Amino acid sequence: MKLNAENLLAAAGLSLAASVLVPMLKGVVGAESRGAFAGAVGMSDRGRKAWSFVQEEIEDFLAEVQFERIKNNIDREMGGGPES
Repeated sequence: MKLNAENLLAAAGLSLAASVLVPMLKGVVGAESRGAFAGAVGMSDRGRKAWSFVQEEIEDFLAEVQFERIKNNIDREMGGGPES
């Protein structure tokens, strides 16, 4: 894999997202796992919502990275973008 600014930006963004989202998910799981059956149902709902949130955030981030790559490729083809 070629190491360039785009890949470093993507890795940094995913690392930042993980450092924020993992503790949040731990808190959701830890808080809900103390209950009985009702707590398990609540954990399922909250866990599903939390996972959905995580998926949306990652999809948004990846879409932004993809947009930047496409934009940079177009700029390069037009002769006015950053050279790699």
